Amino acid sequence: PSTIEACDVTTEDVLLQDQRLVELVIPVSSLVGCRNDQRVLQMMIQIRGLGSSIQVVDYGPRTQMYSDIDGSIQVEQRQDHTASIGIGASGTAAEIVKLDAKANAGRSSGRTERYNQIPAQKLLLASGTISRGSGAYFKFRHSPQTTLEGGHELVLTMRVPATWRGGMLRVDCQATGKEKYLLGESDFSAGNASFVVATWLKGDIEARRIVENYSLLESRIRSFAHSVERQSPSRHEGVLGTLVGNKPEPKLPGDWGSRFALFDSRSIQGQIKPHLPQSMQRTTDQFLASRRNVLKLAR
Repeated sequence: PSTIEACDVTTEDVLLQDQRLVELVIPVSSLVGCRNDQRVLQMMIQIRGLGSSIQVVDYGPRTQMYSDIDGSIQVEQRQDHTASIGIGASGTAAEIVKLDAKANAGRSSGRTERYNQIPAQKLLLASGTISRGSGAYFKFRHSPQTTLEGGHELVLTMRVPATWRGGMLRVDCQATGKEKYLLGESDFSAGNASFVVATWLKGDIEARRIVENYSLLESRIRSFAHSVERQSPSRHEGVLGTLVGNKPEPKLPGDWGSRFALFDSRSIQGQIKPHLPQSMQRTTDQFLASRRNVLKLAR
């Protein structure tokens, strides 16, 4: 989601340090689609708080392991030792058979050990902190019992200043897998996406209004960028049009909307603004001002 409500979970000892604890529940959803010769095996999600004063003190879900075997493995080991007496004999066949029977009846001993063995564990989910505690990562692995598709709820508890009223998070997602070839397999990137999520402290009406205004402006920019992308010719058509002189190369980068929303605004605004209609130029200016207002909530 573009906005998330943060709940105050401050404990007394943290409050005495002029700080507070806030908890955010961040829903993420994945849709996996690949060719038959591709397998998506892992999905990595990284969440960073945008602000030097933010520290992650707890996160969930925690690291989880799994096994293909349900329960423990019963192991039995047996060792046998047999001692026999060798006797040579001569005489009739009946006499030799009697002597051999007595010789094979030697001493025999053995030992049997029975115990339960814990089956080998495989990684299902790994999680931890990143960027010196200012963020957290969650690495989901494929298993026969689970799927990478669908929704997941990620929980972050952050230590922030006592005056904190809201702020921003950056969420980066990446999926990787294996692709089959005639001579074996190789890794491939199955997809990636990045988002900025704005948050406000529950109960702060003014902070919520600031965050929702930011989200509205971001939505307008992304929608406009998407409509421009649909109407633009493909790269091949653009080059061909340039050669014949009737279709100039597009002056807007294909990913300008995402880059503008993901804190690349200052470096790209001068490049894109002359090619935008006046109404969208005003929207980009309003968006930058709105984002500054959201960042001020974290002070």
